[in-house]
Amino acid sequence: MSNIKAVIFDWAGTIIDYGCMAPTLVFIEVFKKYDVNISVKEARGPMGLAKKEHLKVLCEMPGIRKKWENQYGKLPDRQDVEDIYLELESMFVKIVVDYSDPIPGAVKLLENLKRKGIRSGSTTGYVQSIMDSVVPVAERKGLVPESIVCSSDVPGGRPKPWMCFMNAINLNVYPYEL
Repeated sequence: MSNIKAVIFDWAGTIIDYGCMAPTLVFIEVFKKYDVNISVKEARGPMGLAKKEHLKVLCEMPGIRKKWENQYGKLPDRQDVEDIYLELESMFVKIVVDYSDPIPGAVKLLENLKRKGIRSGSTTGYVQSIMDSVVPVAERKGLVPESIVCSSDVPGGRPKPWMCFMNAINLNVYPYEL
């Protein structure tokens, strides 16, 4: 482990919110507001993407497209995605606080890494306005990564590497000394 300079964690489902419940519930609830029922499996399908990208992928899923078309007489389009996303983001801010407790062992893991001189960074598909609700709850419980990079901080979220690169910059870590 002497070569490890930093570890980068994801937030929901990795260091908070065991089971990634907040994103799952929010996607189900926002579609329900549009009278389109989606399953837990559908909601979880694109997990890990930035939330707007997640929403776009959901709207492209054949089953959801069919339900939307049955409800509205047309397939979901770009404007529908924009409208849903506005509601989605505000819904996240309200719900995510209830799912911001650290996963058992996460606080101790970050403390152990720090003691060994290993820095901690983090990525999230949440945008900054959502993380503004998450971080204070997690910090009160002792979860404090040194770097937090949101999908809204970079040109693109996962699977693009930009959040990891930004963490490396924030933490000033590189695989070898120049």
